[in-house]
Amino acid sequence: MGKPIYYMTGTATFIKNKSPQTRAIWVVSQYDNPRDIMQHDKHTMYRLEQELLTPKAKQRTIIINKVENIKQVGTTVDVKKAQ
Repeated sequence: MGKPIYYMTGTATFIKNKSPQTRAIWVVSQYDNPRDIMQHDKHTMYRLEQELLTPKAKQRTIIINKVENIKQVGTTVDVKKAQ
């Protein structure tokens, strides 16, 4: 089998007009830890950047504070074993 895929809800903080803003977010990822999502899941971080920040934003830092709900929605496919 492959790795599990999770659907999660949580909160993220970003800088807008020189003050931190916190928003509710959703994430679909192989990682279930906020630190691992921020370090390894570039696709999710890019989507959050597009969703939360404006094109003129100079400070483009997004921090995932916590994951509140985790639900496993599937698994990845191992290509070598599928053939």
